[in-house]
Amino acid sequence: MKKLLFTAPFLVALVTIALSSCGNDKQEWQTVKALNSYSIDVPAGMKPTTELNPVASLQYEWEEEELYTICIRENKEEIKQVFLENGFDSASKEAIPVETYAQLVLTAFENNMHVITHSPMQKIKSAEGYAGVQTEITSEIDGNEGYYIFSVLETPEDYYQIVSWTLNKFKSKHRDSMLRMCNSFRILK
Repeated sequence: MKKLLFTAPFLVALVTIALSSCGNDKQEWQTVKALNSYSIDVPAGMKPTTELNPVASLQYEWEEEELYTICIRENKEEIKQVFLENGFDSASKEAIPVETYAQLVLTAFENNMHVITHSPMQKIKSAEGYAGVQTEITSEIDGNEGYYIFSVLETPEDYYQIVSWTLNKFKSKHRDSMLRMCNSFRILK
């Protein structure tokens, strides 16, 4: 009986280890910070880079998986001044709605590629409840089809553009991770 008691826990531990190592496809995640101001969650395999966008304050890539994400922060008052300088008088009365800002940025973004599909803008909320919009885009650049999730969030001080992308052939593999990255945005307190 003593031998059986010793053997049973050993077998349970062995089976648990064996089962946990088989078919464990759960993604490991890390929280990354930028500008001592905000954070997002990215897959643990992603590494920081500076090669994706010259104005992005956060840039991560996982080259082996063809998975990329960036975040660009723009001050709302500075954007308002740009609107006023370009004849948008309504900007002087109130903040630019996040939908308007997102549409202008998205139009500029899409002018640099051949858009194949573009989903309608959907209203979203960040992990902390900040309002925003999000769309999914399939495009062609240099003969390659890319899949993008483009999100814009509005905080009291800034707009944040969060863009994640991969090759279109990896859309089904990476879409959930891309959504999680875009939707995990948090302001650091």
